[in-house]
Amino acid sequence: MIKIFNQNYKDRTQWRNKNTWGILYEAIDSMGMTGNPAYVPYLEEVLNEKGSYHPLISQFQVARSLYLITGERYKIESNDGGKKPVHISSDVQAARIAIKISKHKRRDLENMLVIDNILRAPNFKNKV
Repeated sequence: MIKIFNQNYKDRTQWRNKNTWGILYEAIDSMGMTGNPAYVPYLEEVLNEKGSYHPLISQFQVARSLYLITGERYKIESNDGGKKPVHISSDVQAARIAIKISKHKRRDLENMLVIDNILRAPNFKNKV
């Protein structure tokens, strides 16, 4: 996952391609949904990068993926220039529980639907 992310993230010439941003977003979300703590240092590095290196990577999305893995509310930049803990919705909290209780990273349909809800618009949520 990190290799895929890096291939599209480090090469700025790829940023003109709209598909690149989709790949980056999907890689960040996927890292969080795995619940794998090995991704934490990497995601923290992306979250804390400064400057124009990642102008379209959402700090919220990275912080949400970190929350799914760690259960911690990471601080992100706010509109007033400060930093505030990321807002965690009830859907994201439920997804964190589903990820955490997955036995040997095997998930049943119900847990997969709960995790999938964090990416769905309100009118299109899975009924669990």
